[in-house]
Formats: sequence, structure tokens, C-alpha cells
Amino acid sequence: MSSPEVVSSDKSLLADDAKLTRTVKTDVYCRKLREDLDKLQEWSVKWQLEFNPMKCKTIVQSAHNQTIHQSAHNQTILQSAHNQTIHQSAHNQTIHQSAHNQTIHQSAHKQTILQSAHNQTIHQSAHNQTIHHVLGAGRRAGRIHQGSSSPTLRSPGIHQGSGSPTLRSPGIHQGSSSPTLTSPGIHQGSGSPTLRSPGIHQGSSSPTLRSPGIHQGSGSPTLTSPGIHQGSSSPTLRSPGIHQGSNSPTLRSPGIHQGSSSPTLRSPGIHQGSSSPTLRSPGIHQGSSSPTLRSPGIHQGSSSPTLRSPGIHQGSSSPTLRSPGIHQGSSSPSVRSPGIHQGSGSPTLTSPGIHQGSSSPTLRSPGIHQGSGSPTLTSPGIHQGSSSPTLTSPGIHQGSGSPTLTSPGIHQGSGSPTLTSPGIHQGSGSPTLTSPGIHQGSGSLTLTSPGIHQASSSPTLTSPGIHQGSGSPTLTSPGIHQGSSSPTLTSPGIHQGSSSPTLTSPGIHQGSGSPTLTSPGIHQGSGSPTLTSPGIHQGSGSPTLTSPGIHQGSSSPTLTSPGIHQGSSSPTLTSPGIHQGSSSPTLRSPGIHQGSSSPTLRSPGIHQGSSSPTLRSPGIHQGSSSPTLTSPAQVTNSLQSDKLYVNYAN
Repeated sequence: MSSPEVVSSDKSLLADDAKLTRTVKTDVYCRKLREDLDKLQEWSVKWQLEFNPMKCKTIVQSAHNQTIHQSAHNQTILQSAHNQTIHQSAHNQTIHQSAHNQTIHQSAHKQTILQSAHNQTIHQSAHNQTIHHVLGAGRRAGRIHQGSSSPTLRSPGIHQGSGSPTLRSPGIHQGSSSPTLTSPGIHQGSGSPTLRSPGIHQGSSSPTLRSPGIHQGSGSPTLTSPGIHQGSSSPTLRSPGIHQGSNSPTLRSPGIHQGSSSPTLRSPGIHQGSSSPTLRSPGIHQGSSSPTLRSPGIHQGSSSPTLRSPGIHQGSSSPTLRSPGIHQGSSSPSVRSPGIHQGSGSPTLTSPGIHQGSSSPTLRSPGIHQGSGSPTLTSPGIHQGSSSPTLTSPGIHQGSGSPTLTSPGIHQGSGSPTLTSPGIHQGSGSPTLTSPGIHQGSGSLTLTSPGIHQASSSPTLTSPGIHQGSGSPTLTSPGIHQGSSSPTLTSPGIHQGSSSPTLTSPGIHQGSGSPTLTSPGIHQGSGSPTLTSPGIHQGSGSPTLTSPGIHQGSSSPTLTSPGIHQGSSSPTLTSPGIHQGSSSPTLRSPGIHQGSSSPTLRSPGIHQGSSSPTLRSPGIHQGSSSPTLTSPAQVTNSLQSDKLYVNYAN
């Protein structure tokens, strides 16, 4: 290796040190020194003996303490023949400025921005490189942000590969300090815009991630903000646009949320494949804190908007998922909020629109519900295939809390709106399923509420409209009913085929609780309104089936209430109207009847064909108990009581 003879300035080259000196009197001497620096750089590249810019120093000695030349000061400048400038700074970063007005900047904080003449930003990361926004030296371990201090990372454009814009801001955020990551554009591959802000957030501090645009592959915009959120601090993720593949916008905010702090995920647009907007906020929610997921638009494949918020909800805290639009395949909007709900907190799922395939809006809220908190699922629209809106709320319901499923519209196939609420219901809380509209195929509206019902708690199923096929509105409420608790099924309208409104309420009924089935309208085929209430009935509780209207074919309103009836409990079947074919209103009440308990069948109207109103009440009748059948003249009736069978005409 030869010494750097290419320079005209005085030089001193040692094993690990090099000095370049020149006396400067005019601007000409400055240019000479500048040229020597360039030549020395070329020499170091040629002989692969690169200088260390971190250790470079500029020493200026002047009688007037003035610098009259342009020094390198920790950087080397090279001007090439292609009008490109390469700056190698003290941090080994490079700035390229080309003739095509395309600039690549790599700053001292390891943040890369590519800005072309078309105002488009492209981030390519083939080696799992990550774009970080670092708070600065000594701040990565967490610090205190007060006032409007907001760590902010903006990374718009195209992200390809595993490049993931990432902002980390742990610590204490007070006031309006809101860590914010904005990454709009196209994300391809496993690139995942990620904001992590654990710690304490006070005031209106709201960690916010915005990533609108197109997300392809497994890249999932992710906001993680565990800790304590006080005031209106609301971790917020907004990712509208198109999500393809397994891309799942995800917000995680476990911990304590106080005041109006509401973790919020908004992801409207198109979700294809297994893309599932997901909000997880376990912990304690106090005040009006309501974890909220909104994902309207089109969901295809197994895309399932999911909200999970187990823990304690106090005040008006209401975990809420809204996903209107089109759901195709196995896409199932899902809310899971087990735990304790106090006050008016109501886990809520709203998914109107079109559900095709096995898409089943599902709300699960087991645990303790106190106050007026009412787990609520609303899914109006069109349900095709096996789509089954499902609400499950087992546990203890105190106060006026009423698990409620509302699914009006058109149900085609085997789709069965289903409400299951076993456990203890105290107060006026009434599990309620309402599904008016058209039900086609084997779809069966089902309300199941076994357990203990106290006071005015009345499991209620209402399904007016048209029922075609074997779809049968079904209410099952076995257990203990105390007070005015009255399991109630109301299904007016048209029932075709084997559609059979069915109420089953075995167990103990105390007070004025009366299992009640009301199904007026037109019944065609073998559809038979059926009330079954075996067990013990005490007080004025009277199993009651009312089915006025037109019954054609083998449709036979049937009330079966075997067991013990005490007091004024009187199983009652009322079916006025027109009965054609083999339609036979039937009341069966075998067992023990004490007091004024009187099984009663009333079927005035027109009976054609083999229609025979029938009351069977074998067993023991004590007191003023009088089995009673009322039917029009000229009709042969059948009454069986105490092993006595009588045929008579009114």
C-alpha cells in the first residue's frame, strides 16, 4: 500500500491515525483543502482502508478565532459524475439525491423515508427490518409525557415484506398526550403497523393507530395499551379499507378503564379470508367505559369481528360490537363478556344485513348481571343457510336486566335464532327473543331459560310472521318460577308445514306465573301449537294456550299439563276459529287438581272433517275442580275425567 501522495496538503499517516493540515489564507486554499479531502476519501476506498467518521475531528487554529473554510465535521462528501451526492454521516447513514428527483433519507433515529417525484412512499424490507420511532436517547424505557406531548410516527405509502412501522411509548401520559401512529397506504406480506403504549394514561390521552388502505397477507394493524386508563382516555385503532388473508386489525387494552375510557376499534370496509377485527379488553371497566368494535361492510370467508371483554363492568359500561353489512361463509360477529356487570352495563352485538352460510352473530355474557344491564343481540336482515343469531347469558341476573335477542327479517335454511339464559333471574329481568318476519326451512327460533325465575321475570319468545317448513318457535323454561313469572311464547301469523310453536315449562310454578302460548293466525299442515307444563302449579298460575284462527290438516293446538295443580291454577286451552281436517284442539291435564283448579278447553267456531276438541284430565279432582270443555253444537266432543269417558253434544 502506497502513501496518499495524491494530496498536496501536509499529511501524517500512522498505523491508526491520519492528519491533513494546510495553512489557509484565501478561498483558493479552502478549495485545495476540500479537494485533498475528496482525494483522500478516494484513496481510502481504493486501498480498503476506510476512515472512521465517528473519530474524525476538525481543528481550526486562527488568530481571530474564525473559521474561513468548510470542514467535514463528522461527515465526508463525495460528488460523483452522475450528479449523485452520497453523504456518509457520523451515524453511517446515507443520503442519495438523484437526477430523477428521488430522495432516500435515513435519519439519525433509524427512520427511513422514501419520497419520489410522484409523491409516493415505498418501504421495502426483505431482511425483517423495522421502522422505529424512538423517543430519543435515554427515553425508550419509558418516561412522563405531560400536556400535549404526543409521540408521533407517520409512515404512509407501500409497505412490502415484513416491514412493520412500530411506535413504542411506555410510561405515563398526562393531559392530551396521545401516542399516534399513522400508516395509510398498502401493506403487503407480514408487515404489521404496531403501536405499544403500556402504562398510565390520564385525561384525554388516547393511544391512536390509523392504518387505512389495503392490507394483504398476515400483516395485522395492532394496538397494545395495557395498564390504567383514566378520564376520557380511549385507545383507538382505525383501519378502514380492504383486508385480505389473515390480516386482523387487533386492539388489546387489558387493565383498568375509569370514566369514559372506551377502547375503540373501527374497521369498516372489505374483510376477506380469515381477517377478523379483534378487540380484547379484559379487566375492570368503571363509569361509561364501553369497549367498542365497529366493523361495517363485507366479511367473506371466516372473517369474524370479535370483541372479548371479560372482567368487571360497573356503571353504564357496555361492551359493544356493531357489524352491519354482508357476512358470507363462516363469518360470525362475536361478543364475549363474561364476568360481573353492574348498573346499566349491557353487552351489545348489532349485526344487521345479510348473513350467508354458517354466519352466526354470537353474544356470550355469562356471569353476574346486576341492575338494568341487558345482554342484547340485534341481527335484523336476511339469514341464509345455517346462520343462527345466538345469545348465551347463563348466570345470575338481578334487577331489570333482560337478555334480549332481536332478529327480524328473513331466515332461510336451518338458521335458528337462539337465546340461552340458564341460571337465576331476579326482579323483572326477562330473557326475550323477538324474531318477526319470514322463517323458511328447518330454522327454529329457540329460547332456553332453565333455572330459577323470581318476581316478574318472564322468559318471552315473540315470532310473528310466516313460518314455512319445519321451523318451530320453541321456548323451554324448566325450573322454578316464583311470583308473576310467566314463560310466554307469542307466534301469530302463518305456519306452514310442520311448524309448531312450542312452549315447554316443566318444574314448579308459584304465585300468578302462567306459562302462556299464543299463536293466532293460519296453521297449515301438521303444525300444532303445543304447550307442555308438567310439574307443580301453586296459586293462580294457569298454563294457557290460545290459538284462534284457521287450522288446516292435522294441526292440533295441544296443551299438556300433568302434575299437581293447587289453588285456582287452571290449565286452559282456547282455540276459536275454523278447524278443518283432523285438527283437534286437545287439553291433557292428568294428576291432582285441588281447590278451584279446572282444566278448561274452549274451542268455539267451525269444526270440519274429523276435528274433535278433546279434554283429558284423569286423576284426582278435589274441591270445586271441574274439567270443562266448551265447543259448538252439532259437534261430537270427547271428555275424559276420573276414568269416566263421556260422549255428548252441547
